[in-house]
This record gives sequence, C-alpha cells and structure tokens, in this order.
Amino acid sequence: MNILLASTSPYRDNFTGANKINRLIVELLAAKGHQCAVLALQKPLAALPVAEGSPPGTGTQAQIEVSALNGVQVHAADIAHPGQLPALRATLQDLIRDTSPDIVLISSEDWGQFLLEAAVAAAPGRVVYLAHTPIALPFGPDSIMPNPAGTALMQKTAAVIALSHFLADYIFEWSGIKAHTIYPPAYGDGPFPFHRASNGYVTLVNPCTVKGISIFLELARRLPDVQFAAVLTWGTTEADQRAMEALPNITLLQPTEDIDTFLSSTSVMLVPSLWNEAFGLIVVDALLRGIPVLASKIGGLPEAKIGTNFQLPVQPITRYELNQGLTLAREVPDQDIQPWLAALTSLLEDQELHSREAQLSRDAAHAFLSSLGIEQYEQIFEDVVAKAPAKQSPGDDSRKAEARVRDLSSDRRALLELLRKEKREAQRRQDTIPAYAREDGDAPLSLAQQRLWVVEQLTPGTALYTIPFVARLHGPFDVAALRHTLDTLVARHEPLRTVFHLRDGEPRQHILPPAPVPLTRVDLTALPAATRAATADALVTAAVQQPFDVATGPLFRAALLRETPTSQRLVLTVHHLVCDGWSWGIFIREFAALYHQFAGGPPAALPPLPIQYADFAAWQRQRLHADALEQQLAYWRTQLADAPRLLELPTDFPRPATPALTGDLVAAHVPVALAAQLRALSQGHGASLYMTLLAAFAALLARLSHQDDLVIGTPVAGRARAELTPLIGFFVNTVALRLRDLHQLTGAALIEQTRTVVLDAFAHQELPFEQVVEAVAPTRVLSHAPLVQVVFTLQSEPLQEHRAGTFVLQPETVGTATAKFDLTLTAVELLDGALSLTAEYRTDLFRPATIQRLLSQYAVLLAGLVAAPEQPIATLPLLPDHERAHLLDTWNATDRPYPALSVPALVAQHADRNPKAVALIAGAGTRERVTLTYAELVARANQLAHRLQAEGVHHSARVGVYLERGAELVITLLGVLSAGAAYVPLDVNYPQERIALMLADAAVPLVVTSSALVDRLPSDVRRLCLDRVDLATEPTTPPAVALDPDDLAYVIYTSGSTGRPKGVAVPHRAIVRLVFGNDYTYFDDQRTFLLLAPISFDASTFELWGALLHGARCVLYPEGKPDISEIGSIIRDEGVTTLWLTASLFNLIVDEAVDILAPVKEVVTGGEALSPSHIRRAQSALPNTQLVNGYGPTETTTFACCYRIPRAFNPEDLSIPIGSPIGNTT
Repeated sequence: MNILLASTSPYRDNFTGANKINRLIVELLAAKGHQCAVLALQKPLAALPVAEGSPPGTGTQAQIEVSALNGVQVHAADIAHPGQLPALRATLQDLIRDTSPDIVLISSEDWGQFLLEAAVAAAPGRVVYLAHTPIALPFGPDSIMPNPAGTALMQKTAAVIALSHFLADYIFEWSGIKAHTIYPPAYGDGPFPFHRASNGYVTLVNPCTVKGISIFLELARRLPDVQFAAVLTWGTTEADQRAMEALPNITLLQPTEDIDTFLSSTSVMLVPSLWNEAFGLIVVDALLRGIPVLASKIGGLPEAKIGTNFQLPVQPITRYELNQGLTLAREVPDQDIQPWLAALTSLLEDQELHSREAQLSRDAAHAFLSSLGIEQYEQIFEDVVAKAPAKQSPGDDSRKAEARVRDLSSDRRALLELLRKEKREAQRRQDTIPAYAREDGDAPLSLAQQRLWVVEQLTPGTALYTIPFVARLHGPFDVAALRHTLDTLVARHEPLRTVFHLRDGEPRQHILPPAPVPLTRVDLTALPAATRAATADALVTAAVQQPFDVATGPLFRAALLRETPTSQRLVLTVHHLVCDGWSWGIFIREFAALYHQFAGGPPAALPPLPIQYADFAAWQRQRLHADALEQQLAYWRTQLADAPRLLELPTDFPRPATPALTGDLVAAHVPVALAAQLRALSQGHGASLYMTLLAAFAALLARLSHQDDLVIGTPVAGRARAELTPLIGFFVNTVALRLRDLHQLTGAALIEQTRTVVLDAFAHQELPFEQVVEAVAPTRVLSHAPLVQVVFTLQSEPLQEHRAGTFVLQPETVGTATAKFDLTLTAVELLDGALSLTAEYRTDLFRPATIQRLLSQYAVLLAGLVAAPEQPIATLPLLPDHERAHLLDTWNATDRPYPALSVPALVAQHADRNPKAVALIAGAGTRERVTLTYAELVARANQLAHRLQAEGVHHSARVGVYLERGAELVITLLGVLSAGAAYVPLDVNYPQERIALMLADAAVPLVVTSSALVDRLPSDVRRLCLDRVDLATEPTTPPAVALDPDDLAYVIYTSGSTGRPKGVAVPHRAIVRLVFGNDYTYFDDQRTFLLLAPISFDASTFELWGALLHGARCVLYPEGKPDISEIGSIIRDEGVTTLWLTASLFNLIVDEAVDILAPVKEVVTGGEALSPSHIRRAQSALPNTQLVNGYGPTETTTFACCYRIPRAFNPEDLSIPIGSPIGNTT
C-alpha cells in the first residue's frame, strides 16, 4: 500500500510523544514493504497554538525539504511558529494529488484540524485518524480547542484509531465515534537488556507541569540521599529547569534516541502524570527492561502498566488554558505525596522487593509485546481501501499530455512549471480570507451582525445583547498596567473600537482609530463593611444593565470598583455585535498575558492577527453569493420544510404582541451518579452526552407542548476556519435541530434520531442562521423569535481563576436580566462530574416556579431515561417520587364516608326530622315570594311523582323539565327523581333547535312544562303542563319505586362551544358525593344557599342539592339576567350565607359593589382562571368572608378540585391554585 502520514510533530525527533509513535508505525510499515511518506516538521514549534486553534499563516506554501530515513520518504516543513501551520494545508493537498496514496494517516497533533480538513477533501474515504491524546481532540472536557467542526470532520474519516481503550472510550463518550483500539508498537522483538540497576537513578522523562514535576521535586526534597535524574524534552520550561538545578540530588539528562543509554542507569521510572495520558509508551519501554515503574492511575497509564504494581493516586489537572507564551499553563491541584514516597522508599530499601518487581515487570511486558504488531494497522488499512471509492487515475489523454511535457525543452518545462505554481498560488489565495480595503474606516456587516443590528433598531435602550464579564481581583494591583492592557487589547482587536451607522441607507461598521479606553473607577473603601458589598453589587448590576448606543459607541466599557486595598472588582461589558462568548475567552487570556507584561513580567509574545473581523465580514458576504453554499442551503430547506414556526410551551401569561425582553435565571443540579449513568447510556447508544441531554430535553418539550415535531436551537462557535480562531468578533452561529415523531419514539430511538440530526446539522453549520431563516421562514412575527424559540447547549465548567503575576482574577457569574429566547437551557459539566443546569427564560411568559418545575421534571425524565431507555418517552416519569406519592397517595386518598342513599331519600329525612323548616324560597325580592317547608316540598314532589308514573314514566326514564324559575321548577326536579326517573333540564332561553337536539339525543318521552311555554316545544314530544293538571288528588306519600345510588339522576348538556352539545349523565351517588364528606365549604341546616345559576348549568347542582340534602334553605333567584343590585338585596334580605359566582360575575361585583358580599360567609367562584388582584381586593373588603376557588368539568359533577384561599395569600402570586381533589374524587 501507498501510505502518507501527516503530522505537525517533528518526525526525526524520536524520543517521546506522538512523533515517536508515528515514526514507529511508519517505519514498521515500510519495513514490511509498504510505500510510506511523511509530511511533518523539521523541528519542534517554538510554542503550542492558542486555545481557539492555530493562528493562520500568510497563505504561502511552506518550504519543504525532502529526504529518506529508514525507508520512509520524509517531507519536512520549515515552520517555526504556529501561525505558519495552515500553510501545510495546501502542501498536503498537493502531496496527496502527486502521490495518490491509498491511506492518508492524520496524527491528532493537528491543532485546528486543518490537515484533517485538507485530507478529507482531497482523499475522501481514505483518511484514517490516529488519536494520540485527549487534549488535541476537538471535543470533551480535556480538549484545549473544542471545535464542533473538527468533530464533524472526524466523523467523515474512514476510521479512527486510539492508542488505548481509555482513549477509545473518551472518543466514544464525547463524540459518538467508535474508534479502533491498537496499542502502539515497540521497536524490534528483543532481546531487551535486563538492567537490574537497583542503585541507579529515579528517573522522570519530560519533567513539566502535566508530567508531574511537582511530585518529582517533592520526592527529591524528601529523599536527599537518593539520586534522581530528569530527561529534558518538549515540556520542560526554564522555570522547571531552574527548580531542578536547585536540588543537588537531581541530574539533568539530554534526550537520546538510544533509549537503553539512559535506562541502563535507571533503577525506578517515575510517570506521575497529572493529565490523561492516552497510553504511556515510556512505561512499556521501562518494563521491558525490568525497571519498576511508579505511574499515576489515570487515563491510559493503567493499560500501559499491564497489570503490574505501583499504580498510584494523583489529583489530576482537569482544565487547561494557554499562557502568554502560548505554552500550556495549568492550575495544578495539591498532591498527596505520601503514597509516592512510601512506594519509592519500599523499592529502594527492599532489594528483594525491587528484584521481584523487576522480574514481574519484564515478564508482563514481554507477554504484552507478543500481542503487539503492525499487522493490526495493516488490517484496518486494508479494510479502508476495500471500502474506499476508486482512486482517479490519469486516462490516456492525461498520459499523452504528460509525455508531451517530457518532450519539452528544459526552458519550456521550467516555464510550464512556473505557470502551474502561479495557478496553485492563485487557488490558495482564493481560499484565504483577504484583507478588506476599508473606505474611511467603513466595512460591511457580517450576516449575523446585520440581523442583530435590525433587532437593535427595533429594541433600542435595552441590555438584551450586552455580554458582561465581572471578576474579582485579589492581590496588589497596578492600575496603570490595567489601562495599558485595555488600550493594547482595543488597539489589537478592531471590533472593540467599532460603531455602526447608516451609509447610503445601508448599515455599515465603522472602525475607529485606537484611543485610550475610558476606565470608570469607584473607590468604596470608605464605606462601612456592612454596606460595601451591597453597594458594589448594585453598581455591578447597573453597569451590566446599562444599554449601549451602537451608533455612537463605545461598545466596550470598563469599570474598576475598589472594595479593599487588596480586593477590587473589574466590570467589563461589550455589545454582542462585536463579541461573543468565545471572544471573551480570547480577551481574558490575552488580558492576563498583557497585564503580567505591563506589571513587570515577561513579554506577552502575542502573535500578530492575520486578519480582522471586518475582513471576515466582507469575505463572508462575497462567498455567500457563490454556488459553494447552495448544497448547504438545499439541506436546510429539506430539513426544515413545513417545520412548526412556534414551540408552544404552556405559558403563565399570554404571549404579548411584542416581547418585553426581560429575563431571569433559574438553576438546578444533576448529581454525579446520574451524570455518570447518562454518560454510560450515551456510550451504549453511540452518542455523546450532549446528544443524550438534548434528546431528553426534546422529550420534555414534546410532553409539555403536546407537539411531536419541534425545532431546538443550539449555538456553534462559527470558527471552522483556523484564521478565525484568534479573533474577537461576532462569529457564533445558531443551528436549528429538528426532531420529529417524538410521541411515538422510545428513549433509545430518540437518542439515535438526535445523534443523526446533530451530526448532519453540524456538517452544515457554515450557513449563517440568518440565511436559513430567510430560506425557510421568511414571514416574521414580532411576538417570538423566528424558527427557534428554545435553545439548548452543553458547556464545560470555566476556569475558576486566572493568575497573572501577583494577582488572581476570579470570574463571577452575572446576568443582564434579559432573555433572547423563550427558554435557553445551559448544561455545564462540573469538575466533579456532576452537571449544573441554568435556564434563562422570558419573564413576560413564565413565572420562576414554572421554570423551576420544568428543570425538576427534566431531572426526573433524565433518571427515567437511564432506567428504561426502551420505554416510550410519552410514558417516562416527570414527577419526583415525593410529588408522585403526594398525587397518587395523599391527594388520591379522597375516600370519605357519605350516605349510600338517593336524593329523594335524603330530602325526605329532613322532612321527617324538621317538617316545618323552610326548604325553598322562590320569587325572592318580588311580590310573588313563596316559601315551602320541607314537608310541603316533599309532599308536592311526591304528588307529581305519582302523576308521572301514571303518565308512563318508568324507572330510569328521562323526563324533560322546561319551566321558568319558580317553586314549580324545584318541585318538578325532586318529583322526577322521586318517580325513579332522571331529569333533563331545558333552559327556557335555548333556541328551539337546541331543545329539539337535546330531546332527541336524550330519548326524552315526556316534558314537564307550562301553558306559557308549551308551544315552544317540538310538536312530536309529549307534554305535561303543570297548570293544566290537578295534582292535589295525588297521594303525598312516596311512590313505590326502588332507587339505587347508581341510578341516573339527571342528564345535563355542555354548551357546545367546541361543536355539538354533549350530554353528561349524572347518578344520585355523584350528587351526594358533591355535598357530603367535603370541607371545601360548610354544609348544615343553618346555611342559606342562593340558587343563582341556570338549572341547565352544573353549578346549580351545588346550589340546590347542597341546601336540600342538608336541611338548609335554598333561595331561588327569579327569572332574568342577574343584576348586581338585586343580588345584593336578596343576599341581605334572605340572609344568604353560601354563594356561587362565576369568575366574571365575581370580578364585576368586586369592581362595582363588593360590599354586597359582606353578609355571605362563603363565596365559591370559578369557571375560569381567577384574578389574583380581584381576590386580594375582595379579601381586603370582606374580612368575614371565605373565598373558595372551585374547579371541575361538567363530567365530574360541578367540582373536581377546590381551594380555600388563605388570607395569607401572597400578593406577588400571579395565579390562584385550583387546590386538591374534593372527597371521593379519583
């Protein structure tokens, strides 16, 4: 096979790191007859790339020196600085074109993934990615350059090889990519010398921070009689070297390719790494020679130890940043030296133990070596070649052309080669972002800026797009150095001195010349300590909420609050038009480096910026007119075709026509154990943790919104090109993720769908969100954001502090009290493995408690997903155990004793006990006022019941009642029930068509009515006119009928507002259950109920039978529309104690005549959401009246839940609860 390796390591350096493993692999392949070539560096770089990726080069091709080494053709690039690295992109593509390799092997030391990008484009289907270490990968918590675009490129490779199972698991967990695990090979098959140097050095290779130099130095201090040695390589700094030289028992050694040279004098090898090594080849090198190794028990080192002893604990470094010299700088946790000291002492002092461990090490390593070999690499390469598309080979015309070139004279060939070179250079220049020729400092807006500028014009004077950075500064602080630092940064980054104005009707960005940055200084040291912190907090809040004027600027502000002589607070704010979250990271790193320099430290050595943001903006606009992005646009049109325009979450307040733009934050926590289970679940389904968390969030949104097709936004850095990574500017892009058929999917199936959607979307992330919106949702409404209203993102925990010289900078979390979307959920992976959740939400849509409940439901759903991934998401739990138990057990424990009797039987009991008690008052407030005692009411109802039976009304028959509001109405209702039938109330104001429909639907054989109304009834229905029959001759005793509590009592019809009216059949038991065994209101014979509701409305059940089944009085409101004055008179004159009011009527009374309710002991109101303001006013005006919120659909017989509103009602509450289920409600 023809194999090409590309790496940014120096290939000829064969001592440590990825370059050593790369060389081992390629030389072993060459030794087996494969044609191998390498593109690498001539020498190590002076510094590592910046955290955002490699600074771009000038666009020129790297100078290449070609040589041969051990059968490998080496193309060594003369590059001395990271800023020149992208020049290798063109060189690699040329080399692929010229050599047509079967396999292109990309080493992961490819900062910014520009080699990978070039290889995937030039050799599709033939690229194999060789992963050496987590920090160089574009994903996961160990990455110093997280980059979704790089992850998408890795997805396009034909295979990924990891050097250990640890690294393969890491790759799978954080990207969903399944990597092949192949341990690195070793040179030769032996025999390896058995050194047994029990009196040699205790050796550390590559002493530096991440390799555990702190442990090495402490051991040397604790054991001054022991000789230590350190082999200096790429990671050792001058400070490291000085620290080791200060100890007389440490010898410094230079690296050599002859590993036996230094191992021959080593008695114990130290590998106290504080970062996640992928494998640790030096461990195997030492074990093969019988040298015991003390190694950290993290990362891939336990695999390199191959079962031998002395795997020791460390506190690993968990976050990385890059210092002003562009080398990795870390915050190193304190280490427990005792396990290392004890292990090393035992090996050095116990010769028998040392010999035994040496033999064990040698035997284990040789057994391990026998399982290694280059054959595993060959097998993967052969599989890739077998599946790869056929390579394009020159055809006859090409071969003829090449022959003609060979026949040219030397001068003509030279001219042709010059033309070819110029063509290649022109192509490369076309692929770079050129500098934009500014006219008077003006430049066009990027597409992201243009949309945000429009929003800013619509919503001026807010802090909606303010990005704050607030940090505490501890230690001596140099204000002059701070000023110099800010001035330098603003001069270096044009966006920080940019404003926006109109030119010929078009918005333009205008770059101002560098100038001193105004620094607002406030000295609070004179304030009392008790008020100083609160004053400082108020000043910070005011600063971050102060709007920007994008036309006049400045769009970058700085303030310094001095709280104590050694503690200050730095407040920086910038407008989103010129900055994003990634940019803040660049700013803070450069700030720390420059401040350290200006405060007397070493030079910051920041590389020059190749371009500025304005150059990118102009290039982006030009490029988006090309056909290159049409494919991405086609993807988004297809993906978002007919997508829902709004995710309709249930809100606490109606969505306003124009958003208030106010927001707030609510936080929650996912514990370590659940987070670990989520990672394991993700790995088991080939997904990353991000994908699983997003899938669960989508499931929750689908459940809450009842939508099974929804779009969620997620931010991406928007810096796929290497030259954009060190720039400050507004690059962040939003990607729309559409998930469908959510109600039909299991958890596992949703994770699979999410994985596919995310990977596809990230592969098409280059198209700005604004262009996507224009293509798929051009019609805008002001009430919500276009296409995406809910956003999800996963982040790693930011550094807790930055150190620069003598001061410590500790960032603080602050909010701007704004919200750009309806809801944004940010999950953050914490250092301890747990997750923090922060929801930013629109306060004009949601209450804090609602969002807190949503986060609680999300946590419960995550746990349910882990426990049962094959369960449909529609059935996953949303309630915590205690809430679920409260609902199912506490609230559902509604069993209460109530009489197992019919309505007539219960009314008859009161007629027997207290026959002269008043049961009914009809015509209240009129001259026709009539009172009936219980004895009279029951007697007259029985007389009607006998007549109904004589008319053929049988048990369970349905009898229509079509009467005006008077005593006869109540007598008839009780009489129908006493006859064993059920009544169907017909409102006299109903249209004839509705009455006819109800009579037919209920199969009513007879209607009880009056002469005044009979002509309004359908002609084919039988009628019984009460004023035309003589009931006085009928018996007053109960008719002979056996009534059961489950027998039908009445059929009441819904309003039909949503379609055809529907009949609800209510048994006697339901009426009795409503008014017995409950405490939402009081029922006894001392109460007086006002029957105000129409008899066809289910509230009348409560008003009528709540009175009559308890021996109380029922006052029947007269015919006609309720009048507030008349209601007040009846309440006063008849002594009404219990009253039902619809919410609208209640509000009207509170507004106009609340005092009429003063005599009422209990007012039950409902039918729609109650108004908290009216409740508060009523409570204030009615100190002796209990208010009750009554809720329930008709099907539950008036009430299902009730809430006795306490007088301690919170005036800040924005709604009134409906309470808990009433007795015997399930």
